[in-house]
Amino acid sequence: MAQDNPLSDRPASDRAPVDPMYRHAQIWQHAQGMKDNDADVKIGQLEHILPVLGALAHNPRTTAKDVIKAAANSASKQVITPSEAVKFITMIPPKSDDLLPWLRDLYTGNLSLAVHLHASKMARLPAQDGSVAPQMPGPGGMMPQVSRPAPVAAPGAPAAVPGNPLAGVAL
Repeated sequence: MAQDNPLSDRPASDRAPVDPMYRHAQIWQHAQGMKDNDADVKIGQLEHILPVLGALAHNPRTTAKDVIKAAANSASKQVITPSEAVKFITMIPPKSDDLLPWLRDLYTGNLSLAVHLHASKMARLPAQDGSVAPQMPGPGGMMPQVSRPAPVAAPGAPAAVPGNPLAGVAL
């Protein structure tokens, strides 16, 4: 049974693992809902936080003390607020065996958020060549159809089949 962190607001038993696909969808939804200014601020934070989290997550000698120092350092550099640093520290798993998996999960989640924030920002920019910028999926997850020039078949590629998006593309 997991031991409770005395600084945490929830017992360890309440923190059940979340399905990675569901978590990814939550991150995408969060990134799409952010305003441009908020997204820019978050991207700036992530540019500082991701290398630190990556280094901590991939060092087998990382301890909770290292994580606390990193949070305090980020707060002192005003990358995050002191209250965010305290909130982060309260989430540290109490067992040292759980620290690296937790850090890796945190790292991958924040990396995914950075990718989605950049993609969201790019989708809002007008296209440079006058073409239509890529759109976000609409209802039902289907991408809107954008007219593009027909692909040129590569030598030795299979013949075009109507409705096959990979027709004429050599794999």
